[in-house]
Amino acid sequence: DLKVRKVSYSYGPRVYGDDLEPNKDIYKYAIGLLGTKYSFGGNSINGIDCSSFVQHVFELAGYKMPRTAREQALYGYFVRKENLKPGDLLFFATYASYPSHVGIYIGNGKMIHASSRGGKVEITDINQDYYVRRFLFAKRIPANMKELVPQDSMESIEEYISENSKKEDPIAKIIKEKDGKN
Repeated sequence: DLKVRKVSYSYGPRVYGDDLEPNKDIYKYAIGLLGTKYSFGGNSINGIDCSSFVQHVFELAGYKMPRTAREQALYGYFVRKENLKPGDLLFFATYASYPSHVGIYIGNGKMIHASSRGGKVEITDINQDYYVRRFLFAKRIPANMKELVPQDSMESIEEYISENSKKEDPIAKIIKEKDGKN
């Protein structure tokens, strides 16, 4: 089992949006993908990974979201765990010390996510020990936010990550390879 250290992120100032309303459609579109097969680096209905799932759901709701959990973590407002609402994004440090897994909160202590452990898009209790230990933060994309703007420049994030991680993010590697083929 991976032991992941908690690290503090240069993910911009901690601007909280607990009182903002999340987009209710996010939940609806996410549930529609329940059962889709999990595939690391996958990007289609034949197989999807956690961040591709989130990107797809937000696209259905009319938002352009970047491809990786690490980039997605730059968007929206921080939300305290006790103020989570359906549609909020939950970020976890799984195979790396930065956000490497993302799920969508659906209420009652549960999230929907493309799970490598479950092999599909499924609903999971966020209070399971595995997720509690790896939870980093939650973010809310407000319903009235039309244009998604990152909270910090990617350059500083890239610098931060290269200083703080020994190995390359395998998802980033797959994306780089994919981008080269587009």
